[in-house]
Amino acid sequence: MSIRVTERVRTGPAPAVTGEDARAALAVALAAIESVSVGGPVRIDELEDR
Repeated sequence: MSIRVTERVRTGPAPAVTGEDARAALAVALAAIESVSVGGPVRIDELEDR
């Protein structure tokens, strides 16, 4: 099975979701958690400064 997986990585199409996409989704999730914690809106860029 691992041979098929590595072959797919080498020759297959690029993933539909990039690492950058995942990082952005994580930032939104963390801002939502912080918003619940503080009881108000939280800007994503405020979290990035931490």
